[in-house]
Parts: sequence; C-alpha cells; structure tokens
Amino acid sequence: MFVRTMSRTLRVNHSYDYKFDSLKSVSIIYSPDNNFRIITWNIVTAQEKFHYFGVIQLNPEYVKKIKDTANLRPFYPLIDRSEKIRNALDTTVNNEFWYGATYYKIILNTDKKKTYYTLLGWNGSTHMTNKKIVDVLFFEKNIPLFGAPVFDLKKKKLLKRMVFEYNNSATMLLRYEDKRKYLIYENVSPPRLQDYGHPETYLPEGSYNYLEFRNGIWELQPTVLKEFDFNTK
Repeated sequence: MFVRTMSRTLRVNHSYDYKFDSLKSVSIIYSPDNNFRIITWNIVTAQEKFHYFGVIQLNPEYVKKIKDTANLRPFYPLIDRSEKIRNALDTTVNNEFWYGATYYKIILNTDKKKTYYTLLGWNGSTHMTNKKIVDVLFFEKNIPLFGAPVFDLKKKKLLKRMVFEYNNSATMLLRYEDKRKYLIYENVSPPRLQDYGHPETYLPEGSYNYLEFRNGIWELQPTVLKEFDFNTK
C-alpha cells in the first residue's frame, strides 16, 4: 500500500517539492546538482532479512533541459535484487535489478563529459551481519545504472562497487570528508585467521583508509589514517 501510494504521489505536479519530512523511516537525499533525489527505505522480513525499496525522482527543471527524451521517465522505481547479484563487486545493474541499500550520501564526480554520483549506503543484510556499500549511479540514454569500474583498490582490476560486511553488533565508519574530498572507510577484519571468510566475525580495526577521485577513478591512497587525522581537520 505504501509503494502504491508513493507511486501515485510522485505523479502529482510539483511533487518534487514535497519534503516528506513526516516519514521518519524513509531516507531522502538530493544530488549535489539537484538534478534528482533518491528516496529509500526498508522492511524486515519474518526471516530477519532486510528488503529494500526506493525511487529516483528527477527534478522537473532538469527534465526540461534534456534534449533526447528517449527512455525518459519522471521517476524510476528501484527493485531490490541483491540476493540474485552473484558478484556484487563486478556487476553493473539497472534500476530494476538494484543492489538494495538505504542511502545517506551522494557525492558528485565528473570526468571529462562523464558524470558519476557516488552513493554511500547501509544494508542490514541478515540477523548476523550488516553491510556498508559504496555504489556509483550514472545515466546512459536516460536509464539509471549502478556499478561502474571506478574503484582502484590496488588489486588486479577496478571494482564497480565496494561492499563491507561485518558483525551485526559492530559499527563501521564510512563517510565523505567534503573539505579534503576524501572517501574514508574503516577497516574491518576477523579477530582470528581461522575466521577469515566469515563476515559475522569481522570487527572494525580502528584504522582507516581513504580514496581520492582522480582522472575518473577513486584511487586508494597509501597512507592509513587514524580517527584523529580526520576528526580534527
């Protein structure tokens, strides 16, 4: 019923101006260029799993500037297919095959003529683990796509998104520092070698890595930060 009501509401003229500030369990964030906003929320199933819902709503003033209107829609529902995405780190999906999350930050990145929106989000995963997610939204022929090869973690290939899974009772920091333009994440790891590969055991280490956006790529930097390094800046 909520989804149907939201769908009808977003079809109303000037609905982009609705703040929906009475919906306390719904996250609403705007792109830095105000071209769109993303509304996300979740429910918990009987099996103690989280299922995510969302919608991208375009700003009508932005829509007026788009010359090629093929595939253009005033809003795009986000359909959570997280469990069917086998390789989340190397998969590009559209809004109908979305890696679900509740987003809390949008970062605008541009490279030449390409515009990326880096998304920071939370995924409750299961009763044993939580996830923090860094995804990338971009548009091709007016179709929203998630996942782009822009994360250089000094591995064999570029990642299309970053997913951190850790113990359900722990808290992991993932944030963007606007002044220095750092994308900072807290390292998580198992307490024992034999626990490697069991994310329900992973806990924050108290050390932080960061990435900077250069030449169209989020590049991992060699310096490891302590919390003091960015909380005092």
